[in-house]
This record gives sequence, structure tokens and C-alpha cells, in this order.
Amino acid sequence: MIMNKKKLILLNDNVNSFDGVILALMEVCGYNIYQAEQCALIVHNTGKCIIKEGFIEELDKWRGELKRMGLKIKIE
Repeated sequence: MIMNKKKLILLNDNVNSFDGVILALMEVCGYNIYQAEQCALIVHNTGKCIIKEGFIEELDKWRGELKRMGLKIKIE
């Protein structure tokens, strides 16, 4: 059985603050301030940003934690 890698995508929600998104990415994803800022800027400017690629089992944990923090996130 071939397992396809998936993408964890952060979506712009017009609810969370820029700083809130940055802090969540740093806490959950282990990003440094520069990585988190870049993701937040990409989401702000384009509406979405791929924040991680991998298998559904590993991405699902991150998705759950980020959703609990109020972020809009999906796996494709």
C-alpha cells in the first residue's frame, strides 16, 4: 500500500491576530520567530500557507492543537 504525503495548511480567518498566529506556530510547530512571521505574512497575503508536509497521522496531531488554539487549518 502506497501512502501519500499530505499538506497541513493554515488558512486566513480574519479573526486571529497576527501576533496570535505567530505565537501559536512557535508553540505548536516549534518555529522560530522568523519562520512563524513568514507563515503569518503568507497567510495574510495569499489566504493560506502550507506549514508542514507529511503523513496524516503526524499532521493530525498538529491540526488538532492548532484548531484548539483557534486557528483555521486543514489537511489536503
